[in-house]
Amino acid sequence: MPDTSRTVKLIVFDLDDTLISEWQHALSGYAAVAEAFAHELQPPFDLVERMVRHYRTGDRGRVFNAVLADLGRTDADVLVPKMVEVYRTHESDIELFPDAEAALTRLRAGHMLGVLTDGPVEKQQAKIEALGLADRVDHVVLTGQWGQAYWKPHERGYRWFEEACGLSGSACAYVANDVSKDFIAPNRLGWQTIMVDRPENLMKHPTPAPGGRPQCVIRTLDQLESILQ
Repeated sequence: MPDTSRTVKLIVFDLDDTLISEWQHALSGYAAVAEAFAHELQPPFDLVERMVRHYRTGDRGRVFNAVLADLGRTDADVLVPKMVEVYRTHESDIELFPDAEAALTRLRAGHMLGVLTDGPVEKQQAKIEALGLADRVDHVVLTGQWGQAYWKPHERGYRWFEEACGLSGSACAYVANDVSKDFIAPNRLGWQTIMVDRPENLMKHPTPAPGGRPQCVIRTLDQLESILQ
């Protein structure tokens, strides 16, 4: 357990499966792609259902390739980039988890708040805009703007917050869900690290990466203040 005598002034949240459901976003994206390409592909099956099937059972990074293969298309090299662009930039039909909505409202009065997330910039920015998060936190950092080499577990995003907010170490907390990458850098920097372990999370890593074990695990963000106090 972290030292509860420490005062946290900055709370930074991961986005996917911490504040929102990544699955909800994926489903929204598949619906947008299906609508955009229905005329061109004229599938004899439900495109969204087929994408979901491949997502659940295959390589999640090649869902569109798999669907095109099902259709016997030989122009995947042309179509897949277009489908990915629609997926990444669609107006996402997502909402904050109810406990995340409540936590951001409660915590805003007494803390600086931030969001730190990996992934393609267009995709993550679309989520931020759909959620109106820029108006609900002090800073949003998309590590994709610097290139994939700076995605977590790289320290750059966390150090950005330290410099921007004039805080470091135990005055900062990171709340996330992925023990393979989320907590390595903030642990090293002396931040408080809290994992929200939702049963519906897409990514499960029962064995933490070296240095990646969070200091605390909670089931809902309703428990966050009790950990930080």
